[in-house]
Amino acid sequence: MKTQRFGSFGGLAFALAIIGVVAFARQGPTQEQKVAHLEHSEMTQSCAKACSDCQRACDLCVSHCAHMLVEGKKEHLTSVCPKMGHR
Repeated sequence: MKTQRFGSFGGLAFALAIIGVVAFARQGPTQEQKVAHLEHSEMTQSCAKACSDCQRACDLCVSHCAHMLVEGKKEHLTSVCPKMGHR
């Protein structure tokens, strides 16, 4: 009889725990969590912009050096193809 009563209380406790988890999950993020997410998002966007700017600058530099190489300025070979310059 005591085992059956313990099983009933266990089932009730489990059901209440699930209800609590569902209620907590429905609350959504707190204001602090929203601010932290926004700050993280802004930081990520800033980093992505810096990387993109760097890539464009690198592409422009390689393009310029390739044109100089075509014009016969062999010192630009290491900029266009670093491995070729070390032979």
